[in-house]
Amino acid sequence: MTYPNVCLRRGEAPDIRAGQTLIFENELDWADDTCTDGCIVDVLDEQLRFTARGFFNSRSKITVRVLTRDQHELIPPDFFRARIEAALPGCHRRYRHTHQRPRTHQDET
Repeated sequence: MTYPNVCLRRGEAPDIRAGQTLIFENELDWADDTCTDGCIVDVLDEQLRFTARGFFNSRSKITVRVLTRDQHELIPPDFFRARIEAALPGCHRRYRHTHQRPRTHQDET
């Protein structure tokens, strides 16, 4: 599947590769004419190499919200469901560990 492209200004790609998840309008050089608000876009560096994939919104100062830096990861309709389901086991373990009922004197009798 191919997505419309947006291109970062020179020097912005290292921040995205390092983990930045928000791309502001002043960090972009151009966007394809086919980019529509709410669509998924591929983010390219100044040499037109893939850098990230995310949601596009031309009406926001935050123009792209990065979803993945993996060029091979597609964004299907159940993308968020799969991410949440993958995270749940770890959340349940942390919740049980941090929310145990404190022991009282009555527990010891």
